[in-house]
Amino acid sequence: MITKLILEREFVIQYVTSPYSRLKTLLAFFIICLLASCNSSPELKKITFSKSPSLLNKSVNTKNSTAVYDYTSPDNTHILASFLDEISGLSYDQEKNVFITHDDENGSYYLLHKESFRIEKKIDFGKKDDYESIEKVKSDIVICRNDGTLFFHHEKSSNTSTYTTPLSKKNNVEGLCYQQDKNILLLACKGNSLADESQNIKSIYAFDLEEKTLNPTPYITIKNEDLKKYVLETNEDVSKSQRKKLIKRIKEFAPSGIAIQPDSKEFYILSGRGSTLIILDKNKILKRIVYLDKAIIPQPEGITFDDKGHLYIATEGQGFNAKIFQFKKADK
Repeated sequence: MITKLILEREFVIQYVTSPYSRLKTLLAFFIICLLASCNSSPELKKITFSKSPSLLNKSVNTKNSTAVYDYTSPDNTHILASFLDEISGLSYDQEKNVFITHDDENGSYYLLHKESFRIEKKIDFGKKDDYESIEKVKSDIVICRNDGTLFFHHEKSSNTSTYTTPLSKKNNVEGLCYQQDKNILLLACKGNSLADESQNIKSIYAFDLEEKTLNPTPYITIKNEDLKKYVLETNEDVSKSQRKKLIKRIKEFAPSGIAIQPDSKEFYILSGRGSTLIILDKNKILKRIVYLDKAIIPQPEGITFDDKGHLYIATEGQGFNAKIFQFKKADK
């Protein structure tokens, strides 16, 4: 603006011949400059405010949490072998101190070194199919197909036992985790619920490991309207446009992974759509919503914790190598 005014001043002076006229012109010029400088202050403040950190990369409502993770900056990033680009599930074997993963096409799973994440061993358990999740349960590695069929691969005998459930491909099971205190497996559905085919409700079911049966009543129900309400209530101080962005992303929520935090027993439920993470306390009450950085974690598919409570999230490659991110736990 100042440069423009100077050029305009020079142009006017060139065509004003009277000294008195020149004096009036100069006086008018300085008054305009003074007004421009006064008006520029609010604009500078607005620019500074607009560059403040975005809420899209922060968790909200972090009160009463037993563990804190910096989701904006992974502590370690591990690049996986190229044939694991379609990584789907992730689990941790505390006894062997290794991670367990698989892709979503081959009937094999892999043991990964805890530090380097190099493949230590490949184990075949079945034929090619659409396998979406994996979990370690006592002496078995359990793999879940997208239709809810469970494959129990016994590590010592190498035998695989298969158990069907009332779920099907339209339910699209993508998450699996072991709740030890109840001796159940939790199956998180990305697709429809059994009794309600509404796209606005997502369900997680419990599989009884003693009876080897699935309870058709959802163990956890996630409603879009509850997520939206939570976002609105915890972001009253942000702009309307920011709230719209937050709501748009959380409306895409569809479970792609689930894990239980070993200390707090909180449920961490991941969504590949929208790259979000919701956290429920041990009573299944929504506690936090985390918006992951989609540029870093474009399609999170697997989630687990190690024996120290550190969090690990796996993302598909999407044209590049898949990665596993470590977020170290920092106690309050």
